[in-house]
Amino acid sequence: MIKAIIFDADGTLYGVRTERAYKAAADFLETRTGVKADKILTEWKKTIDKINFFIPDARDPQKRDRRYALKKTLEALELQGKNTDKIVGEALDIFWRMAIEDLEVSPFCLSAVKELNKEYVLAVVSEEFKKNLVRKINQAFSSWEKYFKFLITPEDTGAMKPSEKYYIEAMKKLNLFPSEILAVGDSEERDIAPAKKLGIKTLIFNFKEAESLLEKVNKLI
Repeated sequence: MIKAIIFDADGTLYGVRTERAYKAAADFLETRTGVKADKILTEWKKTIDKINFFIPDARDPQKRDRRYALKKTLEALELQGKNTDKIVGEALDIFWRMAIEDLEVSPFCLSAVKELNKEYVLAVVSEEFKKNLVRKINQAFSSWEKYFKFLITPEDTGAMKPSEKYYIEAMKKLNLFPSEILAVGDSEERDIAPAKKLGIKTLIFNFKEAESLLEKVNKLI
């Protein structure tokens, strides 16, 4: 019998669009460094690709933090200096403000979560860092604490997805067996496979299908 539902966040509970956020941050950096925004963007995305491609880095939360990637970008462009930390912080403030504004939220997801919360314990396991995950969920659902019992992030697991650690930590907090949990996520590799290994029932679900979330969960359960 299912007693709890664990959701992934990005791409599952809401959609993420960062095009404007990257551009706004790069435009700001151009004003502070004199280097063209397009050049900064190109190097920034190249740096992120390198981190994601190199497995030890891709699994390391510290190196997957956007602050790390942006600092490495400025270093590659020979723009690092005594004000680097301040400039990076200001650029990322702009990035996140824009990314939160552009978050794709759905009334269907909100109504589904409201209904499911009446019968099941809900939680979120996400490889987004806690501060920004809270901002995203609050944007989509007004208050994460209203519907979700807890959030598990890289700060808790010391690992990025895919990792069974997210679900192991969730089971500890819920004090439930795998057979009593449903995991919902949009990625077979990052969300579904680790849950299946532990014997947790799974549902692959993409935010673009938001209107069918409640129906799919109820049908599976």
